[in-house]
Parts: sequence; C-alpha cells; structure tokens
Amino acid sequence: MHFANEERRIIVTCDGAHFDLLAREWAATPRDHAGLVIVWSLRNSRFREIVTGVQFLADGRPRQRDWKNLVLTL
Repeated sequence: MHFANEERRIIVTCDGAHFDLLAREWAATPRDHAGLVIVWSLRNSRFREIVTGVQFLADGRPRQRDWKNLVLTL
C-alpha cells in the first residue's frame, strides 16, 4: 500500500482478508492513501466482471482526489 500511495495508484484486490485489515490500520493513523477497491463478491477468475465493476466505480469518481482514503467494495 505504501508504493501505491506514493504513486497515487488506486489498489484493486481480491485479497479482502489482508487489505481489509490494512485499510483499517491506515484509517487509525494520520496516513492517507490513494484509494482501495476490495473485490469480495466476484472470484478473481471473473476478470471481465471485475473490470466492468471497477470501470463503473471510476466513472462515478473521475478525479483522483475523489478517491483519497476511499475504500469501496465489489
């Protein structure tokens, strides 16, 4: 998450168990992050559906600043 934040990259992950905890840890500190999408409802082999979902989320928040410290789920 450190590298993604430095690069201002939004993380999209199917590793909800790990990144859910990491997002909670970051929220408890004064650190910011560039955004996080946790894919809970789709298997990682369903790439097309994941991309469609992420595109839908991105269309609703086209500016990078709209993603700051935001955690969304699919």
